[in-house]
Amino acid sequence: MRGAGALARVDPLLARLGLAQRGESKFRTYSLGMRQRLGIASTLLADPALVILDEPANGLDPAGQREIRELIRELAGENRGVLLASHLLHEVEQVCDRVLVIKKGKLIASGTIAEVTRGGGNYFEIVVDDRPRAAEILRGLGITEIRETPTGLDVVADPKRGAEINRALASAALYASAIVPRASSLEDVFMELTEPEASTAPPPS
Repeated sequence: MRGAGALARVDPLLARLGLAQRGESKFRTYSLGMRQRLGIASTLLADPALVILDEPANGLDPAGQREIRELIRELAGENRGVLLASHLLHEVEQVCDRVLVIKKGKLIASGTIAEVTRGGGNYFEIVVDDRPRAAEILRGLGITEIRETPTGLDVVADPKRGAEINRALASAALYASAIVPRASSLEDVFMELTEPEASTAPPPS
């Protein structure tokens, strides 16, 4: 879109991105967050069918990040494709329909959020005081993936085993303040998929 058509879109786009009051300001006076908004506005100037956004929430405060999430949803609702590149995975989970995970230029996972996180497994967040003793009891149930946390234990187990875990702890006079089933987040799965591989090189002599 060129000429008068593009010019007519400038003011509405600046208003949409919260920059209406700074339309006459010099670019060098813009904060990082404002420059991010201006970049998005310039992308939308041509009214594209596909919008590519690279870390659009970078430099924005929480309110600004929420506005960007809402904008992305609006753009998708306008029958546009939106390709979002971001390391803010909690943001990705809230706005994206499908995700791609790339490591060193190679695609290593793709699908809907549910499909990608399904492989991360389920676990229980257990709030309990005597962590070593609680871990010993849970190992007696055949549970081997146990990690200590500041408030208790994270335990990888079938979601249906919550009552069994509670009974086992209570029978040993260990009373958990909470046993909360959790599902792996996109960030959990991303860290598992991209963690450095163990070196197979022999140790130096």
